[in-house]
Amino acid sequence: MTMVSCEIIKADKSHLNLLLANMRRMDIDECKAGGWSPGRALRQSYRSSFYVRSAFFDGKIAVIWGMCGPVIGSISHVWALTTPEVDKAPFTFAKHARKELDLALSIKPVLITHVWAEYTQAVRFFGLLGFQVYKPQPVGRDGALFHQILIARL
Repeated sequence: MTMVSCEIIKADKSHLNLLLANMRRMDIDECKAGGWSPGRALRQSYRSSFYVRSAFFDGKIAVIWGMCGPVIGSISHVWALTTPEVDKAPFTFAKHARKELDLALSIKPVLITHVWAEYTQAVRFFGLLGFQVYKPQPVGRDGALFHQILIARL
């Protein structure tokens, strides 16, 4: 198994187009299921985040994620959008996701998000990270099913 380098940096606007040009199919479908175009979902999430990072695997954009919501308080909404680079290096992705989750929980001890129920790979991944996965509920005008996913370290 070859070693994959991972560089995590503060995301900037130039990273958004890199991710949009190579977003995973299920991320695209999840955005659409929630009633958003992938570009609008990524740009809105980026703009509303007080903490946002990009990870590059071997120099290629792999994932952008962030935390949004009130700066004061203990709860944050988290989000992430990925490229196929995470599939090429699943152990690298999992290792760094755990580290970044620990950092996020040190900033806000309660993290919440919603994941499209049909995106079973993402639902399983959040479960492996320790998030509690709730029964899916209809979201948006089309009623697509999304799981509420939550982790707390109080």
